[in-house]
Amino acid sequence: DWQGLLSHAQAVATPEDLRPHDEPRAVAGARLLAALYGRHPYGHRIRGADLMALDPSLAPQWLPHLYNPRNGFLIIVGDIDVNAASWLASGWFASWQGQAGAGRLTAPPLPQPGTRPTEETVQITHRPVRSQVEVTFACRLAFPTTGRERAAQSMLAELLGGYLSTQIREQAGAAYSVDGAVATLPAGGAHLVVGMAVDTR
Repeated sequence: DWQGLLSHAQAVATPEDLRPHDEPRAVAGARLLAALYGRHPYGHRIRGADLMALDPSLAPQWLPHLYNPRNGFLIIVGDIDVNAASWLASGWFASWQGQAGAGRLTAPPLPQPGTRPTEETVQITHRPVRSQVEVTFACRLAFPTTGRERAAQSMLAELLGGYLSTQIREQAGAAYSVDGAVATLPAGGAHLVVGMAVDTR
């Protein structure tokens, strides 16, 4: 009963519950997405106060879009008896039917990034008493429409990560780890992120 849970939470919430408790890494991540996506919902960080401002009667309207068999993947891992596992999975999930008209939730469409370079934005988030600085590079990508484009973007992220790993970690000995990845989001969102933890020195 999400409607009842939200109504109860709103009834007992205190000003302290609504005050943001900002962990530096979460703040930095939110600021990065805001720089990439601006006023689009992907660039907006949801806080407790946002949740408490929701109309509880809306929960039954959007929950069927989330808890829907078309959005689920059943994965069974481990040393199992295949016949017994099949019997259990069928018993638990075979009768699960999605509510009619409750397709996947959509986001507002995003314009594709332009072909001309845009101005770089540098964000600095203070993170006291740490022996490492986390450095993240990110940029918007055109939304991939084919498997080939997805593979090319993932390869680019690996290439950039490998280059920085060689320069910063193996040759300079300054980085603990370097990771690169591509994220694709519904409604045309896609971005590349390369991050690393570097010695404060």
